[in-house]
Amino acid sequence: MAATKRSISGDALAAVVSSSAETEQGLRIDFRLSNSASRALHYVAEPRGVTYDSVSGRLTVRLNDIGRELIPGAARVRPTTRFVEPGATVEASVVVPAEITRLVPSPDGDVSKVAFETIRVADAMAISVEIAWADTPYYEDTRTTKRDVFPSVAWQQHMVTGVLEKETRTKKPGSRGT
Repeated sequence: MAATKRSISGDALAAVVSSSAETEQGLRIDFRLSNSASRALHYVAEPRGVTYDSVSGRLTVRLNDIGRELIPGAARVRPTTRFVEPGATVEASVVVPAEITRLVPSPDGDVSKVAFETIRVADAMAISVEIAWADTPYYEDTRTTKRDVFPSVAWQQHMVTGVLEKETRTKKPGSRGT
């Protein structure tokens, strides 16, 4: 008897980023996940990467390992996962540092030098949360031949993204326009 591969629709898990708030620990991002499938769906529950696009002002919080560089011999931390029961909705949140620091080209244009740029994540114009998920609990498949990617990338079946756009700022009552 030939084995059949189960397939679950990529839209079975929906994400909505509901709010964000600055806390003493950093920026807390709240989101809801809704499962329309007939089985539990498992998702990565903690940030694996944070990026900021200066042009669009978008902060992307990745609950996945896609695009991360796998360094041979370096410690690999297993992702924390949780699940959503069939037909259920769960509330979840993640916290990212209040500031991120990244390397940028030197202001004087010297390619042999670099500079650091610090960004307050709360100032982002939009927050995007990318969540890896699958219909099986996370496990490292020892049969995989893909040694150049994180095991969680091989496990993941789909990704869902929720976005929170920053509200348009309004002037305080009584302030004068210029």
